Amino acid sequence: MSVNQRPSGVTALAILEISLGVLLFTGFMFAFFPTLTATHFHFRPVREAVLLVLATVDFILAYCLWNGKSWAWTTALVFALVGIVFSGFMLFIRPALGGMASLIIELLILYYLLQPKVQRHFGRSKQLQKQQV
Repeated sequence: MSVNQRPSGVTALAILEISLGVLLFTGFMFAFFPTLTATHFHFRPVREAVLLVLATVDFILAYCLWNGKSWAWTTALVFALVGIVFSGFMLFIRPALGGMASLIIELLILYYLLQPKVQRHFGRSKQLQKQQV
């Protein structure tokens, strides 16, 4: 499938990953450079490293989703599954509307990624045919 035929939902997922990367990178900047905010963050190297790594992963994943890389589909699927488990756990611990919204969004992403048109975009249709035979 060419770039012009990219499903619009894949574009939305790539934009979502870019947004998450920006948020994580912003968190890194505020934590690493506390003078950027009026609040005082305490420098914690592990926290800052995790934020930076996660932001980088989100940017790479967004690029690869945008370009239809097969491994990006698998990674997005794993992230959705982890998000479902985490959201479900958080709803069990402390029920909240935000947790419910997060769970619904992760379930929608999982459902969308499993659609045949989306799987074809990522070159998964041949692998699916082999599994069915």
